[in-house]
Amino acid sequence: MKARAKAIAYWAATGMIVFAMFSGGVAELTHRPETINGMKELGYPVYFIMIIGFWKLLGSVALVAPGLPRVKEWAYAGIFFNMTGAAVSHVVNHSAGWHVGVTLSLAAITIASWALRPASRTLVASRPAAASIDGLTPLLDPLSPLVGPGPLLRRPLRQTA
Repeated sequence: MKARAKAIAYWAATGMIVFAMFSGGVAELTHRPETINGMKELGYPVYFIMIIGFWKLLGSVALVAPGLPRVKEWAYAGIFFNMTGAAVSHVVNHSAGWHVGVTLSLAAITIASWALRPASRTLVASRPAAASIDGLTPLLDPLSPLVGPGPLLRRPLRQTA
């Protein structure tokens, strides 16, 4: 994909996610009756709606703010978990099929935004490359981007006979 097309696709996907999360967060924080009723039908208490609304607002701001690559990673994860959890809630409660489709579509658009983001908005681009013995250590030690080199980097290699 050409750089310009990738940038347009990234901002289109990100714009859709930010709009959906920000507007949903506002609706939840302002206790819009249709939002409250919908969440109650799914079995969620009102205080949970406030928590989700607060994090949706923060996540949407994080996605468009300059810098903050680690916060962006958490925002993408939170949005993905929220949308896939919402889809499961709708399936379990026998909601109309379009509810499941919309929430899974938002999850897919979140993945697209994450995958299309420019290098300047990624966690890897914002820090030096982790030392790796075999090139697979970051895959084998998933907490290393969060807490630094993990135990796999500190252990000496064992020789196998």
